[in-house]
Amino acid sequence: MRPLKLTLSAFGPYADELTLDFKELGDHGLYLICGDTGAGKTTIFDAITYALYGEASGEVRKSDMFRSKYANPKTATYVTLVFACKGQQYEVNRTPRYERAKERGEGTTKQAETAQLICPDGVIITKPTEVTKKIVEILGVDRQQFSKIAMIAQGDFLKLLLATTEERMKIFRQIFNTGKYEILQQQINADFRKLWVECEDLRKSIGQYVEGIQCPVDSIHNETYSLAKEGKLLPQDLHALLEAIRMEDVVAKETLQKEIYAKEEVIQEQAALIQEMKRELELEEKIKGTVIELEENKKQVQEAKQKQEEAEGKEPQIELLTKKINVATEKLPLYEKRENLQKKKEEKDRKYKEICVRLEQSKIQIDNITAEIKSQKEAIETLLEKELQLGQEEIALQKLEEKQTGLEEVLTGLEETESLEKEYQKAVIQYEKAQQEALEYRKEYNQIEKLFMDGQAGILSATLEEGKACPVCGSILHPKPARKMEEAPTKEQWEESKKLLVKKERNYQDCYADVSGLKGQIEVRNQQWKQNVEEMLNDDVILQLQGNENVGLIALIHQKEKCLSNTETLKKSIESLKEKLILQKQGKKKSQNELQKEVIRLQKIKEQLPKEELQLQKTQEATQASNAEKSALEATLQELQLQMEELEEGLEYESIEILQNIINQFSQSKDALQREIEDAGKKYQKALVKKSALEGQLEALRQQKKERSNLNLSEEEEKLSNHKEKKLMLQEQKEQVLTRLEKNTQALECILEKNALLEKKEADYGWMKALNDTANGRQSEKGKVMLETFVQMAYFERILDYANLRLEVMTSGQYTLIRKKEAENNKSQSGLDLDVIDHYNGSVRPVKTLSGGEAFKASLCLALGMADEITSSAGGVSLDTMFVDEGFGSLDEESLSQALQVLASLSDQGKRLVGIISHVDELKRKIPNQIRVTKTKTGFSKAKIIDAS
Repeated sequence: MRPLKLTLSAFGPYADELTLDFKELGDHGLYLICGDTGAGKTTIFDAITYALYGEASGEVRKSDMFRSKYANPKTATYVTLVFACKGQQYEVNRTPRYERAKERGEGTTKQAETAQLICPDGVIITKPTEVTKKIVEILGVDRQQFSKIAMIAQGDFLKLLLATTEERMKIFRQIFNTGKYEILQQQINADFRKLWVECEDLRKSIGQYVEGIQCPVDSIHNETYSLAKEGKLLPQDLHALLEAIRMEDVVAKETLQKEIYAKEEVIQEQAALIQEMKRELELEEKIKGTVIELEENKKQVQEAKQKQEEAEGKEPQIELLTKKINVATEKLPLYEKRENLQKKKEEKDRKYKEICVRLEQSKIQIDNITAEIKSQKEAIETLLEKELQLGQEEIALQKLEEKQTGLEEVLTGLEETESLEKEYQKAVIQYEKAQQEALEYRKEYNQIEKLFMDGQAGILSATLEEGKACPVCGSILHPKPARKMEEAPTKEQWEESKKLLVKKERNYQDCYADVSGLKGQIEVRNQQWKQNVEEMLNDDVILQLQGNENVGLIALIHQKEKCLSNTETLKKSIESLKEKLILQKQGKKKSQNELQKEVIRLQKIKEQLPKEELQLQKTQEATQASNAEKSALEATLQELQLQMEELEEGLEYESIEILQNIINQFSQSKDALQREIEDAGKKYQKALVKKSALEGQLEALRQQKKERSNLNLSEEEEKLSNHKEKKLMLQEQKEQVLTRLEKNTQALECILEKNALLEKKEADYGWMKALNDTANGRQSEKGKVMLETFVQMAYFERILDYANLRLEVMTSGQYTLIRKKEAENNKSQSGLDLDVIDHYNGSVRPVKTLSGGEAFKASLCLALGMADEITSSAGGVSLDTMFVDEGFGSLDEESLSQALQVLASLSDQGKRLVGIISHVDELKRKIPNQIRVTKTKTGFSKAKIIDAS
């Protein structure tokens, strides 16, 4: 990659647009980027890096910090780079994020980050991330690799020279991406520690299972069992102990089971005997109870038979009630007919009364609607006038609001003018002060300058010799040479005085510009608000508003010039007018609100009137229909009354309900007598059936009864309880044996399983420990070199090979850098420490013993070697440009020539262009091609290319 043209705008210290055409420097060789410290020399490389990758070359400055603080707010910030790569030409443009002035109005807005890459085939890529991705693809290196290859910075490569193994590991990890080996080391260490924890967990687990082993108190193995608890048994002995205890428990289990079976047979026989005895005793009790129940039943049979006979004697009463029910039922239709006529008459009568009420209500409603219609028509005529008045009030209110706005604008103009005048007075004071200071200091400076010039004449006269020409006038005679002044100011004092004079005069000029600007603004403001005041004073509405209440303003109206010159009086008058306008607006708004309510009421009345008229028509039609219906109902009611009078002559009771109640009473009495007869018969039959059943039951119980003597149930039950307690004791002993047997069997299985796992884990632990010690540099007898360091050592050896080729030239064969084979102490990591061979005396010593100039040579060669290695590891990427930043001030004449010789050889290899960033004056004479960066008196920087050709 070779930069062809770089354009900066408002970037870093460069306030304006700057274009650097690198083609003017040639296609290879050395060129110098020179200028004062802080002028912006390194910013040129930052701009190239930012154009390519969207970031600066270092880690300190971010892309949103590139905006120049010296730039005009309207000047845009951007970088454009035209570069060549592999015979193709590309152009990349980038804009960082920054606060920029708004295109319209005042204030600022955020400028978003943008990017554009124009490829040789015309394809344009626009997204910042996509542009960066394409640049990495074109160049073959990312931003970090580019910065390390294309920029050799003094601080960085000196840090690399003097770094310890640990520090150099971090540097190489970042550059050569060896962090994956560190991750592998950490994973191996984590796997090793995990394996150690697993072995410890298995040992603890086996110990816990041993703690759970149980042994009978009377066992012959108790002594060995105690040793196992203390952890003093070998795995095979522990296995044998558990097997022996288990065999004891197996025998004990079988013996107890036989005893339990025997006891269960005895319990079953005893339980059968007790059951038989209980059955006999229950039979005796049942026989006694059945005999008593049978005697009671016989009494019940006699009583039921007597009640049945009494009930059957009531059958004649039932026949009489049946006849009465039949007679009353035959008269029911007549009562029903009378009932229907009565209901029909009542319904017609109810309707007749409703029609009468409705006719009366309709009459009232018609009168009310008629009156309301008349009232609404009268209201419409009145409200139409108020609707017209509302429109006039709205127009008046709008005019008042316009006048109030005009008054506020006039008042604002007055206040702004007063504020500007105060600023103007302050600016005048500052201007007069600055003018006075500049004039006074001009006199002081003239005196200093005169003293300095007179002093220069004295210095020059001291060098004059008789017979030799004067460098000023050319005379060989010097009759009256000037005397040297002892108190004459030095050149530095004269120059410092001159700078101070320029500063004070510039301050005076700036103050004058401020005064002129404010004066111009005040004149424009005065013209504006005076015109507004004149318009206001001639306004008819304002004059009418005044009336006779504000004589002062009326007087001012007739004396406009006096009014315009007296701003305080005018402001008070305008405030008074505003208050009156506000009061009048409030009155207008209140009146408008009242009129608005009346207009709304008018609209509602207009909407309601047709509804009222329609309602009146409907009510009149309904009244006519109701009168016709009333006449028809009167005729129907007379006819129904005659029918009812004829029917009443043959009826005994007042209503059908009374007759129906009498029939129901007869029916209930009849039903009660019939139920009494049926219930008495059922009870008698039920008593007979129960008697027969009890007699059969008693006979069956007597047949089951066996004659036994000496039956003692409590003694037999006590024997059964004793047998059960003994069986329970035997079962508990058996459960203890089974539990112990189960736990010991489980413990044996788990111990065997854990022992097998532990043997395998311990075997893995052995070789894993050796691997971990090797990978993490813990084998002190072989040197504490970690896996990542071992990989980095290969890079380091190649870097040293590249570096020593140049160091031999720069030191005339005196020094060679070598990798130190051993660490400084047993605790330190080793492998990347650095020594130097001094071929002049044959010694090997640390690089920290090199002098400042020697250290610079060594660190420069080391940095160049690392750049070569990065280029090689990046796939042989070739960058046709390189920058070397500072560090040459510590070199003597010979060393500087040697360093330039090495850098020149870099430029000759592959036609590379090498830029040296430095402020060393000697380099300006040795390197004719230059980019000179200068800092202006206002703070921002400029740069230009000096082409020696």
